[in-house]
Amino acid sequence: MADFVSECQRLLSEGKYSEALSLSEKQLEEKPEYDAAWRMNGLALQGLGRTEEAAERFRKAISYGKSDANNHHAYAALMFNMKRFEDALLLFEAAETLDPTPERLFMVAIADLMLGRRLDAVLAMKEAIAMNKEMVAATARSFSEKYLQDNSVQEEDKKALRAQLDRLMRSA
Repeated sequence: MADFVSECQRLLSEGKYSEALSLSEKQLEEKPEYDAAWRMNGLALQGLGRTEEAAERFRKAISYGKSDANNHHAYAALMFNMKRFEDALLLFEAAETLDPTPERLFMVAIADLMLGRRLDAVLAMKEAIAMNKEMVAATARSFSEKYLQDNSVQEEDKKALRAQLDRLMRSA
């Protein structure tokens, strides 16, 4: 099973979404209750721009693997990208409760920030930094690069987020 996940992750990282989709569908034919296969299927669909189908797959992944933080995190990231920040926050919090990591706390902070909950964002960011400052800095760079290069995000939104993120990191 680990080989399947590793292979899917490799395909996804190489942008081979159709191949990852086929591989996950084959895995689901053999084991329809395998939560990681549903998650990989959702990630492939998301990569292909089929967000509603991806959301459905992530819900399936969670239904079969409620205790796997990766299922919640993947769905949260999709909701965040769809600008459904309240849903994203709840899912990031669920993932963080199941498996606390600086990356997940960072995303809780960012979702709080997007919802205008600055105090909650600062508290989550402080907790993330206390866990691993270097990991938070790397996550912030990665997030900023991805978000700020997204053509669907308006320039004024990028500028505002960059300023808020800088303030958030300084105040934490």
